[in-house]
Amino acid sequence: MTVSQALASVPLANMASIVTALRLTRDPNVDRSDALQNARMLRDDRNWAAANLSESEKTRVRGLMWRRALREAAVAAHRRLRGSSDDYRRAGHGAEVQDTFVDFVDAHPAAVPMRRVGDAMLYAFAEVAQRRAEGSKKERELASSLYDQAHALLGAAYCDVFTCDALVDRCLGDVRIGLGLPKQLSVACAGGEAAFISELMTRVAI
Repeated sequence: MTVSQALASVPLANMASIVTALRLTRDPNVDRSDALQNARMLRDDRNWAAANLSESEKTRVRGLMWRRALREAAVAAHRRLRGSSDDYRRAGHGAEVQDTFVDFVDAHPAAVPMRRVGDAMLYAFAEVAQRRAEGSKKERELASSLYDQAHALLGAAYCDVFTCDALVDRCLGDVRIGLGLPKQLSVACAGGEAAFISELMTRVAI
């Protein structure tokens, strides 16, 4: 049995949880050069950080950026709810909702799964981009990275069974385990097609 045959044999009841079965629409308005430009910006940022920050400083900055992004998300949600929910307005929530939200996310590792997957992907992808020389064939392969990221944000964050290629597998690392989900599955990291198919069949209980 091939990988394609294995995926095709999965019952429809399980299909919703297997993102490899979903083929993202290639939007003609999305310029693949945007992905390369993004990769080059990440490479420049990572090179600057390597030259100017210690490992502990990088960790501290990443943590600060994570908390700032959460606070900004909380503020945006607070404003939307105040404008659209009478119950929310009557509850009298104020600016403290930002700190409450950040504290909640810190205390619940499975909270905001899409944001956690996105953060892990971005951080790991920057390391990949840093190792690929500008103009090289390896760098050009990153032109599809926008679709890889969309695939991961949708599937890796929520699906019980998530299959992907080796690059996405490495970028995700153990983030799905932190969300209480099984680790992602790829042909390369499973040890070949036979092992991949065997594990896939086990996970979907075929």
